[in-house]
Amino acid sequence: MKNHFPSTLLAGLLQALPMILAGIVAFTALGQVISSLAPKMGMALAIGQIFYFGQMFVTNLIMPLEAMPEAVRKVAVVLPGYLVGDLVRAPLLGNGWSSATGWNLLLLLAYTVVAGLVAARFFRWEPRA
Repeated sequence: MKNHFPSTLLAGLLQALPMILAGIVAFTALGQVISSLAPKMGMALAIGQIFYFGQMFVTNLIMPLEAMPEAVRKVAVVLPGYLVGDLVRAPLLGNGWSSATGWNLLLLLAYTVVAGLVAARFFRWEPRA
C-alpha cells in the first residue's frame, strides 16, 4: 500500500503558496499604513503589535470563531487575518480551496489596494514633527 501523504502535502503547499503571498502583500500594505500615519517609530510598533495580536485572537487563528460573541463573529469574517487564515487553511488540510475563496481574495485585494493608496498618500521621508 503506497503512502500518498508527501504528494498531498506538497500539493496543499503549492495551492496555499499564492494565498500566503497574497497575505504577505496585504499585511505589508497595512503595515505601511500604520508606519505612514504613526507620529513616531515606537508608536508605529505599538499600534502594529496591537493590530497583530488583535487579529490573531478574533479571526479564528487561536480561538475558534464559535467561542466569540455574535457581534465579534460578524466583524471577524471580514478582517484580513480571517481572510488569509481561511484562504490558507483549506489547501493545507488537503481540501482544496473553499467555496469562499473568490470572495476572500476579493476582500483581501481590496484591503491591499486601499492600504497601498493610503500609505502612498501619507508616507513621508522626514520624521513628523
